[in-house]
Amino acid sequence: MPRAHRPWLHAPLLTIAALAIVFGTLGCGSEHSGTAASPTTVTPRNTVIIEDRTLTPREITVRVGEVVTWENRDIVDHELVGLDPNVIHSGKLSQAQSYSKAFSRPGRYPYYCNIYNEMKGTVVVQ
Repeated sequence: MPRAHRPWLHAPLLTIAALAIVFGTLGCGSEHSGTAASPTTVTPRNTVIIEDRTLTPREITVRVGEVVTWENRDIVDHELVGLDPNVIHSGKLSQAQSYSKAFSRPGRYPYYCNIYNEMKGTVVVQ
């Protein structure tokens, strides 16, 4: 006995295939390399995420004239201070606050959190 044509069976399969293609290509073509802040977090270029008392990335490289932004996504306050305090000094950053700094000279600029001293990072300006 011949099988009857059942088009309603094909719709769920096509939907699943389309979703697999869309989600499979989301990670392709990114201009960034390195580690993301978390699997569900999109980190904009030249941004350091402060979360779980961690700086991500710990070292960031930018060109002369570019701006670095630090975003506090942590539930506690942080205060970023450079080893040369005239370069990086965020003041107190509460949750959801950010601090941005333009770098006009090449060099390595190490910094740390003045509240949680084990949090250390470096901005490399080329």
